[in-house]
Amino acid sequence: MKLPNFSLFKRTFISVVMSPRQIKAIKVNTKTGKVIKFAQIELPVGVIVNYRVKEKELLAKYLRELWDKNKIRDKYVGVVVPEFSTFTKSLELPNITDVEIAEALSFRMQEFLPTNVEDVVFDWKISKREKEKARVLVVAILKDVLFGYIDAVGAAGLSPLVVETPSMSIQRIIDKDPSGKMILYMGPSEAILVITAEQEIVASSVINSDNINSIVTTARQMLAHYSAVTVEKVMVSGVGLTQDLIQFLNYNLGRPVQFADVKAAGLLPGQVQDYLVGLSLQYKDPAEPASETTINLLPPSWADYYKTQSTGIRAWTLTLIASIIVWSTFLFVTIVFMVLRLQAQSLESSAADGKTGELNIAVTRVNEVNALAENVIKYNQSLVPPQAIINLLSDAKTEGISLNYYKVNYETGEVIIRGLAATRSNLLAFKNSVEALEKLSAVHLPVTSLVEETNISFEMSLSYSDFVAKNRAPVKLKI
Repeated sequence: MKLPNFSLFKRTFISVVMSPRQIKAIKVNTKTGKVIKFAQIELPVGVIVNYRVKEKELLAKYLRELWDKNKIRDKYVGVVVPEFSTFTKSLELPNITDVEIAEALSFRMQEFLPTNVEDVVFDWKISKREKEKARVLVVAILKDVLFGYIDAVGAAGLSPLVVETPSMSIQRIIDKDPSGKMILYMGPSEAILVITAEQEIVASSVINSDNINSIVTTARQMLAHYSAVTVEKVMVSGVGLTQDLIQFLNYNLGRPVQFADVKAAGLLPGQVQDYLVGLSLQYKDPAEPASETTINLLPPSWADYYKTQSTGIRAWTLTLIASIIVWSTFLFVTIVFMVLRLQAQSLESSAADGKTGELNIAVTRVNEVNALAENVIKYNQSLVPPQAIINLLSDAKTEGISLNYYKVNYETGEVIIRGLAATRSNLLAFKNSVEALEKLSAVHLPVTSLVEETNISFEMSLSYSDFVAKNRAPVKLKI
């Protein structure tokens, strides 16, 4: 589910690329392709060790310094975490629904993760759907590693909208045709190898960039293991590239090696390669992690925070629109009332002269106004602001429950909510809590929602009693 256009997820952001040695930031006008701002700052030894943040406060300090020295005003950021700290896998599943894919991945991921699924934040996207199967790309990162970077970003007064890996950024900006290829990116401290086909990642690997022989060995192993993919060429990018290195790769990998000549207005060719990862992230759709078309490793707490803000905006907007309609109609009726009242008084004074025909016309118009006023009052009485329902559901929400979707049918009074329950007992407790509310009835929770024991995505329907309008006689115009 994607958020609406006025959601915070649709804001522009500045890319922040983290590495053990430095932080890079870049902002691009994606409509013109011109780089607006780019800057970097070196990190002292010990802030990030083995790709884990050891000094969060110090990392936040250097982020603020980078912002202050370069007069960067952006508060929303996209963060790229080091590839060494992540796990990327392309999996083949039966052609099942998106909900079933999410459930199946919890089991399949245990096959390649070195830890429990509960210890990681992961996201996935559908790379390809066929009649009998679906290809799914999964990216995961240990929670403590991810939170180290994101906590530092938050401590610096910044708000992360999207989190991804260098391999995904590199694939996005270099992989421009469907042919099979291997992409090599040379970073300051790590070299990333990515095999792609039909513009989707098939596999990736990360090696220390100081040892070219290890890079070649790993590349050969990947080409052999994924021999089903026809790799036609090797694309190289990054820093420290030389013609001798390209010829060395060409000789050892047995495939044409090409330099990825990416251009960006406002940067020199060497600067483009230096900022390539952050440059690519600028063209990513910052969809929320629940989207099945893109990968976003944003921690759930930040995603929930943005959803709450989005829900508030939607409720406020609906209330404002409803208020405008009601008050505009009321004002129109009042004006018509006054005009016709004057006409009625005028006709009364002339009734003695035999102008009964005009009086009858005025009476008809007054009756029409009375009918319109009655409809307006009935509509006003039946109007229920969205926040009334939201507040009730918030009061009923129990431990282990998060709500991320609601839909109201103002004609039938039916309300549909969706969310995630930590356990089955949490979900049952929430259902009982909702049923206990007087204004909510006909609570229905499908039995299928109780099959799983943990991490349960559910949908619940119910009725809201206040949608039944009270009968009240409207004040009618008298003549």
